[in-house]
Amino acid sequence: MDVSYYIIHDRRTSKKEEKPIEIKLYLKGQTPRFINTGIKVSVAHWNDASKKVVKHDRASELNAYLAKILASFREQELRMKLDGAIDLKQFTKPSQSAEVTPGSFGQLWAAHLHKAKSTNSWLPDVIERSARSLQLITEFRPHIPFNKVDAFLVEELEEHLEKYTLPGGRFLTKRQRHQIMSDFWYIYRVAVDRKLVTVYFDQFWEATVWDEESNHIIKPDSATRYRTGLNRLRNFRSNIPMAEVNKELLIAYEHYLDSVISDDGTPLRDTWKKKLIGHFRKYYYKAIREGYIDASQDLFRYSGYKNKYAKAKHQNRTALKLHEVRSLMELEIPGHKPGWIRVRDAFVFECMTGLAFNELMQIYPSSIRQAPGGKVYYMYPRQKTDSPIELPLHALWEGKPWQILAPYLTEEGPAWSMSNQKFNDKLKLVAQAAGLQDWRKITSHVGRHSCATILLNMGMEIHMVQKILAHNDIKTTQIYAKMETESVDRELSGLDWGMKD
Repeated sequence: MDVSYYIIHDRRTSKKEEKPIEIKLYLKGQTPRFINTGIKVSVAHWNDASKKVVKHDRASELNAYLAKILASFREQELRMKLDGAIDLKQFTKPSQSAEVTPGSFGQLWAAHLHKAKSTNSWLPDVIERSARSLQLITEFRPHIPFNKVDAFLVEELEEHLEKYTLPGGRFLTKRQRHQIMSDFWYIYRVAVDRKLVTVYFDQFWEATVWDEESNHIIKPDSATRYRTGLNRLRNFRSNIPMAEVNKELLIAYEHYLDSVISDDGTPLRDTWKKKLIGHFRKYYYKAIREGYIDASQDLFRYSGYKNKYAKAKHQNRTALKLHEVRSLMELEIPGHKPGWIRVRDAFVFECMTGLAFNELMQIYPSSIRQAPGGKVYYMYPRQKTDSPIELPLHALWEGKPWQILAPYLTEEGPAWSMSNQKFNDKLKLVAQAAGLQDWRKITSHVGRHSCATILLNMGMEIHMVQKILAHNDIKTTQIYAKMETESVDRELSGLDWGMKD
């Protein structure tokens, strides 16, 4: 190289405590040029022999920034040389170096908000919402170093938001917590793009799910499933460096899944393990596409790894019979247990309508259409398939679903609102009290299985059941609906075999 570069601290002997760092460019035959880097540090934080920032809480960031400027200058010098002439006056700092790297996650967030305001790149209500989220996170932890943005921090933040009380003693709603975390992960992606944080595989997975959900690439219930898969991985191991995502890790994860006991006291089904490995694979390939993992090291192609759950098939699923649903309906629950009553009614409504839990938790008065003649319809697009649902609540079970639902409909919110975990915990107690067999296996989704099974056993044609469950593919209905012996016998006995005299 023809140009010489010198890093100089406090060239003009400033009287201020923090003194500027400049870079001197020298080329024989031209006037030397001094370029201010924008970095200021005290004498105690500068080592003149090594030309580096020392004993400073941002030393590594600032030194990396200096190195970046020098690399940019050398690149510009080479480009000018190839063009035929080097002119010191033409040297410029890289555009990003106009901003000194923020010292913390919160500072990056604040700087991003300021930029959004000054450029009008965000709508005012988005800026206001993000500012509120930043305020809450700053209350949680005023200074978050970039090297502390990991799975442990995220877990603590989520716990903090669950316990946070607003003026008046109210807790944050689930939707509010969801939006705050969405804002958090957006800024995390900004930090990743600027190479300010260490990118762990599980962090990348979570940030990508939030990004996909925010941009409507995946449905909310799909995002929930992918987060469930991520939580399984994190129960095994968290803060996984990209370099350690390999065959050994995946085999160890399989061994862990084999040891997991589900809520009903049984080992995880192989079909569920197959899905969990599928979730892992999905975000592994996204990491490859974004350049975090070398494609030539693809563990699913080149390491010899084989998914031992690949051939797993769906087993018969737990489903209630008609008399068991009636047992729940007739169960006398003491008045001092209103939570049990709400869960029992919601679950019975599931058994009668085939709704999934997420849909059950989003029934509003606006979802109901009443027609002449006492007809009542529930209208809602399935989150999973976008297939429109219009269930005749007056016709199913002789109108019992509408009788159950009507008292819960108010203008204040959805008919039922609770987490799936709390719902399932209370549901098991209700099922046990009703004397149901295998009550430990009863979960919210059993209601959907039960609806399909009961309708088929009552003689309903499977394509009609498919419409009620809003399945796009009849094969999905066949998986959900377990046709029992009594139904098969009835179907067979009704056929004309052409064998009669």
